Amino acid sequence: MFQAVVRSRTPVVRFLSPRAGVLLETVRGRKSRTDPKAKSKAGRIKTPSPVDPVEMVVLKERFTEYNLIMRALRMEFKEEMLRKRYEEETGSLAEERAKQESEEHRSLMAWNDAENLRLRKIRRRQRTSLHWKIWMSGLKRRWTIRKTTTLPLIKRAKQKKGQCFNKGCRPIHWEETENYACLVTAAKTTLGILYTVTIVCFQREKVTCG
Repeated sequence: MFQAVVRSRTPVVRFLSPRAGVLLETVRGRKSRTDPKAKSKAGRIKTPSPVDPVEMVVLKERFTEYNLIMRALRMEFKEEMLRKRYEEETGSLAEERAKQESEEHRSLMAWNDAENLRLRKIRRRQRTSLHWKIWMSGLKRRWTIRKTTTLPLIKRAKQKKGQCFNKGCRPIHWEETENYACLVTAAKTTLGILYTVTIVCFQREKVTCG
């Protein structure tokens, strides 16, 4: 313990010496208004310092000159500020500012149109993908439901080959439609070209041949 204290940078005397107390200094304060007048100043009469009349005239002239100069500077500054404000409101600066505002408005409108077009394309893509999914699910459901109702149409299609389901449709040849599986394969082969037409034909009215 003692070695640690001796090897430290702070001397031992600093730890052992008592702390110095706080020094208190007496300060003379000012006399309050309620205190009486001092005895040494009881008969004192305040007299102003003498003024030189020549110096007083010179000071008055300088004071008036200073007031004139400062008033002129203030009026010049005020005139400059009013001129700037007038130019900003109705002068050439107003025209430049109006041009800048119109250009900024035009650029913002162009950016807005481009953003609307981009969002419209995204919505259209999402809508088409959603319609495609709904159509595929509905197509599977229709083929499973219409299995029994479309069986008699195969015999009619055998008799009248090359005729269409409905007006405006592409004619489908039923040369290999011996059973229902052949009918499904024939519909799947033409699905990529006429899928919209077949949707309309199956949804709006009954499929009739002959």
